[in-house]
Amino acid sequence: DGQLAVINGRLDTLENTVGYLKARQDRDSRKLNDLQLQMKIFERDTQRNFARLNDSIDTIVEVLKLNGLIPR
Repeated sequence: DGQLAVINGRLDTLENTVGYLKARQDRDSRKLNDLQLQMKIFERDTQRNFARLNDSIDTIVEVLKLNGLIPR
């Protein structure tokens, strides 16, 4: 009976530890998913901003060409 109580105590400790690790893993998984979403949003926004910047540069170049400030 004494050994059985010791084994049960160890099993309880292991169950608690596994439960704790599962909770941490779930939390970390959610954080990773959130980070991946934030990165995708950042990449999308960055691509949009570069596209706008390129459009602005193209417009400036055309205006400078029209005014003869840079060669055609």
